[in-house]
Amino acid sequence: MSISIYRAKNYFVLIIISLSIFFSHSEILLLDRNFEIKDIKFENRFLIFFLIPLVMIDLIKNRKSFNFLIIPILVCFLLLIHSFFFKIFFFKIDYLNLNEILKYSNIKSIFQVIIFCLTFYILHHYRDLLKNNVFNIAKISLYGFFLCLTYYYFFGQYNLIKIISDCSYGFFSITKFLFKENSHFGLSAAPLLIFFTFNIKKLFNHKLTLIIYLIFLFFCLLNISLTIFLIILFGSFGLIIILNKNYFSKLYLVVLMIVSTIFFINQTNNCQLKNNDFYKKNQNYELNQKSMHMNLRYSGVNSSGKNKLSQLFNSKNNYNDNYFLNLFLDEENSLSVRVFFSSLNIAFRSLQSYPFGVGLDNYNHAYLEITDERRKELYSDPKLYLTKRNLCEIQYCCLVCLDSFNKNDGSINFSKFLTEFGIFSLIFFSITFYKSFSNHIDLNIKVLYYPMIFSQLFIRGSGYFYNGFFIVMILVIIAIYMRSNENKR
Repeated sequence: MSISIYRAKNYFVLIIISLSIFFSHSEILLLDRNFEIKDIKFENRFLIFFLIPLVMIDLIKNRKSFNFLIIPILVCFLLLIHSFFFKIFFFKIDYLNLNEILKYSNIKSIFQVIIFCLTFYILHHYRDLLKNNVFNIAKISLYGFFLCLTYYYFFGQYNLIKIISDCSYGFFSITKFLFKENSHFGLSAAPLLIFFTFNIKKLFNHKLTLIIYLIFLFFCLLNISLTIFLIILFGSFGLIIILNKNYFSKLYLVVLMIVSTIFFINQTNNCQLKNNDFYKKNQNYELNQKSMHMNLRYSGVNSSGKNKLSQLFNSKNNYNDNYFLNLFLDEENSLSVRVFFSSLNIAFRSLQSYPFGVGLDNYNHAYLEITDERRKELYSDPKLYLTKRNLCEIQYCCLVCLDSFNKNDGSINFSKFLTEFGIFSLIFFSITFYKSFSNHIDLNIKVLYYPMIFSQLFIRGSGYFYNGFFIVMILVIIAIYMRSNENKR
């Protein structure tokens, strides 16, 4: 009986961790209000804290020491000091005035630091369980996606088959089911595809999982976005380079790269010409030709992934000879491409102004200062930037519009890290990158978690606490820098 309870507890932990990582953008409706008051919802990314009572019970039973938490707590304290001193410098606070100190003290930063310490302790406590069950974590997530999509197929508002067979805009961007954007789904789905493709020989011993994987793969390929494509391409290529042996598994990854490239190149973009109502079930919707091209350039999100990628190589030098500057200045480029390069520009300008970073959760302050300076510089010289002013509000997202996106989290997490922690982030990632090649790190950790970290750092990010970035980073840090209990025995 005790063995059954132990196994049930372990599966519960794995399910919670899996949901916290791969379904972090999803919400559970706790109270549906019919008034003009927001519904009360619970975000899945906080599910991990349901494990705190279990951790406390284990702690009381085994009388474990908290000594290993000294370093994380010290790091958290330094992060708060770093963030606060930037605000003293930035806002010119009178540090002898208690009222001003309280006014500019960041409660959110304190909350984030508490989350960091609690998450670190939970993951450290279950480190051996999580290390030995990476395959099961991925498997739970795969089954979760399959069950959710099956549910939506039968009970959802929109026609799933019609969307994925006709539209590269994206199933999730249209339906808002589980994820608000297709790119958020791609950050979770693409690493799963890489992981199960790499381990496909193992799936032959799990027939049901193999079938579900193939269905999920087919869904992702028909619903392929630039985010999914780039993660598969660079994630697979990176694993092929850094992993020794495993030649057949590497060959499977090459096949995945080729297949995804074929689907990406041949994707259609018919949904640009259709209203979302066209994809509703039992809907006889006629195309409104007058609205076919309305705000396509302004919204930017309707551009197919293929068009976004081509813009990187065909950016027009309408303004100056700086190629990278033109990538986000050219209003005819896709909005997501422009936001990506704009965030990089902000990060490097911030590094020049604040080489030691602006502190935890202070990205917004640096963002507003730098974008304001950048607009003044560009608008002051017509040779640098000649905006299509007559069409700005109607068809184009000009510089003011562009600067309204991703004020708090950047387009990629690398930009946010570089802005908030400056050269400290470069030193940390350089050391971690070097140590990540170590052979003592479990192979499954590398295959599943490395693509997740890389993709959110350099392809598409949504902050530290979404898409499992924070959790996966801690798991990899524990794997790199700390010995497991098994190795101590």
